[in-house]
Amino acid sequence: MAIHENPGARISVDFKLPLWGLLTSFSLACLMLAGLYFNVQGLTVAVTELQVTVKAGNAALVNVSSENAMQNYRLGAIEAEQSRMNDMLRTIHARSGR
Repeated sequence: MAIHENPGARISVDFKLPLWGLLTSFSLACLMLAGLYFNVQGLTVAVTELQVTVKAGNAALVNVSSENAMQNYRLGAIEAEQSRMNDMLRTIHARSGR
């Protein structure tokens, strides 16, 4: 860059860029874009694998939840049967105690 003072103009700036500088800058920009492209591709694959893992986890959670609901239902039925049997035993003991 050269700055020349002309009598008719205040300041004149002359930009002269060397060809090697332009080619180097362009090459670096292309390399950066290629690297960015491959990083995005890798991230896309990782996100896809993560989605598969999350879907499998959700399916397992639904399965465990349904098993838990079934066991709660069975436990409730057993507790109701036990309560009914205890009431029946109390009734028998109350009748035999008279």
